[in-house]
Amino acid sequence: MAIRTVGIVGAGVSGITAVKSCLEEGLQPICFERQSGFGGVWYTEDERTKKDLNLTFDSLTTNTSREMMCMSDFPFPEDYPPFPSTSQLQKYWQNYVEHFNLREYIRLGQKVTKITDIGSGRWKIVAEDVDNGHVTETEVDALIVSSGLQGTPNAPDIPGQQEFSGKVLHSQEFRRGTDYIGKNVVVVGASFSAGDVSVDCSRHCKMTYLSTRRGCWVMRRTFRGAAFWDTHVLSRWFNYMPINLQQWYLETVYRAMVNHTDLGLQSDVHVYAGASVMINDSINDQILCGKLKVKPEIKKLTKNGVEFVDGSRLDDVDVVILATGYKKCYPYIADTSIRESLEEKFNVYKFIFIPGQPTFAALGLAKCLGPQGVAFELQSRWVARVFSGKSKLPSDNVMQAEVKEVSQGNTARGSVHAYVQWTPYVLDIAKQIGCLPNPWSYLLKSPRFALKLAFGSVHPYTFRLNGPHSWDGAENAIKEVPRKTVKSTKTRVPKVPYKNAVRTLAEQALLAVLVLVSALLLTWYFM
Repeated sequence: MAIRTVGIVGAGVSGITAVKSCLEEGLQPICFERQSGFGGVWYTEDERTKKDLNLTFDSLTTNTSREMMCMSDFPFPEDYPPFPSTSQLQKYWQNYVEHFNLREYIRLGQKVTKITDIGSGRWKIVAEDVDNGHVTETEVDALIVSSGLQGTPNAPDIPGQQEFSGKVLHSQEFRRGTDYIGKNVVVVGASFSAGDVSVDCSRHCKMTYLSTRRGCWVMRRTFRGAAFWDTHVLSRWFNYMPINLQQWYLETVYRAMVNHTDLGLQSDVHVYAGASVMINDSINDQILCGKLKVKPEIKKLTKNGVEFVDGSRLDDVDVVILATGYKKCYPYIADTSIRESLEEKFNVYKFIFIPGQPTFAALGLAKCLGPQGVAFELQSRWVARVFSGKSKLPSDNVMQAEVKEVSQGNTARGSVHAYVQWTPYVLDIAKQIGCLPNPWSYLLKSPRFALKLAFGSVHPYTFRLNGPHSWDGAENAIKEVPRKTVKSTKTRVPKVPYKNAVRTLAEQALLAVLVLVSALLLTWYFM
């Protein structure tokens, strides 16, 4: 049976791009979103009092740079900073929805409560209006689950928590460090949120502590003080390196950025062996200034404090914030086998398709160090082409074999089952879609551009150069990246004495000649 209607759960980044991709392939999307706006975790309207909504905190900025995280055919405004804020991301997604006329396909304020398989590959979606409780039922030909991995907090039960007189909360509830002025705060975790929350608290609290079980690798947003980390690491040339060499290179650079050992941050495991990575520009300074201290894993909570596994204690703790991530949870899916595949077994091909379920797809499952929205957009484009019949999946046996191989590989490296390396993953999905450009096809037309594609950063625009639904502005967008990157920051042109490049080169050449002549004269003199 041909697929015509597609139900989409969630209007976050993956859900919005799924709506657009379905429309591009001639499908009819019906998207359900429990919030009253678009953008998922980036939606920050005054819904902070509502429960079970994952909202970002006030000081948050992106970990990936603007030109690496935009959608492939929708650049950020040029006046945005290289690393946009939460409010700017929210505005970007509102503009995206408006620009591509997606609003009429998204039902806001609709919480999906149950999804059932009604046979012949079709699905029934039961949704409840969050304001008036009205229940609706919608039948669709195919289903895309794009509610993401950040809906259900992973809040471990710490021994002694019941007798602790202070407050224990998950980072999902954290809004701003000023809420804890004058308090002693312990933040538990070692990844992105743990770093952001602990640094924010350390600027306002009496004292802040970061409790980490295995340590972490800290990376600044700029690589070696110049290029942004993602334009450096998420590149073709870096992807050509063997995995072990990549890991050695990254760890060497991380150590050069931050003295992990002396600051108590040193990870117990290697980067590619399941280590936590924290992108943070300030944690180093806050520790050196005495505003933040790193502690080991918590052993138990006492009535007024915390005891750590090394025997040390804190006897005056007011708040414990758990930056311990989220659980994979899809309670609205009635089929237990599908739920288990997503939540436990992770029996998912390319982290999208479940073998044996040709009309079901899940977006946003893969975790990677890179702009995840770009990966989600590619996932949605591939899913839409599969559902429209324009792309074919391998047999169930082939998919099962690859799922097993990927799972075993991640397990051997100590990684979580959903971990992927960003660059090879997005290039693979682009190949499935048919939008992976051949750099050498541009060699005669523009040798410099061909080399940029072959060895440079993997910008999202790359995936609109050719293939289905290409964008005429993609090539120019890639060429304009250097100019656009500095436009919002280079707001003053300094009066430098050697701004003429030709003059500078001539002076360098003259200096080299003088050094050479001096060396020859000294050699002749002492002969």
